[in-house]
Amino acid sequence: MKAIFVRNRHFYCYRVAMEVLVDGMKVAALKNGESVEVTLPDTGVQVQACMGTWAGSPTLQVPAGTDSLTLEVGAEAWPIFDVLNVSYLPWLKNKVLYVRKAERNHN
Repeated sequence: MKAIFVRNRHFYCYRVAMEVLVDGMKVAALKNGESVEVTLPDTGVQVQACMGTWAGSPTLQVPAGTDSLTLEVGAEAWPIFDVLNVSYLPWLKNKVLYVRKAERNHN
C-alpha cells in the first residue's frame, strides 16, 4: 500500500523534524512543509508521529486492504497555550502531535 505523509507549515515546533513510525519503526522524518511517499505492508499497520521521546501522537490503525492514503502529521494547537508544561506529563505526552487522514488532496 502507498501512503503519503504530509506535514503542513505551522509555527509550533517548526524547527524540529517529526518522525513517522510504522509499527514502531522509523520510516521518515518530516520537516515543516515536507511530504514523503512510503510503501507500507498490506497486512495493516499502526502509524504514529513523535518528536524524540518527549512528544508523540495517538496511534492510528491502518487496516489491511487499504489501497492508498494521504496522512497529515502535525502538532495539536493546545500545547501553544501550555504555560504549565503539562504536555510533559506521561499521560499527555502522546496527545501533543497527531496523525490523521488528510482533509484535502496534497498531491
